[in-house]
Amino acid sequence: MNREYFKQFNGLISQLTHQFFVWEYLQNPKNNHAYNMRSCFWWPVIYALFDNFLLLLINTFDDKDKRVLSVYTFLSNLTNEDKKITLLKEVKNEKYKNVLKQLKA
Repeated sequence: MNREYFKQFNGLISQLTHQFFVWEYLQNPKNNHAYNMRSCFWWPVIYALFDNFLLLLINTFDDKDKRVLSVYTFLSNLTNEDKKITLLKEVKNEKYKNVLKQLKA
């Protein structure tokens, strides 16, 4: 696997986690007073963060579209075939299928 591809995937995961933690932080009830005073600004921002987080998360686990950077396209670029097969089996394990079904719903 080339270094640039790894950096892109790592950036995707970093963006995903940062968006989630910013969204989660903004959910703190102590901020409600500020949100209510400026709700025309904050509510669209909060919903946009959450929507973008969900879209990134769904793309991260998309096994159909080979054009998007996902866990599957990342693993397909591994050079060690044994490790690639092992990791793909783990990702496709039944417990992950349940999570994917809920995300797609």
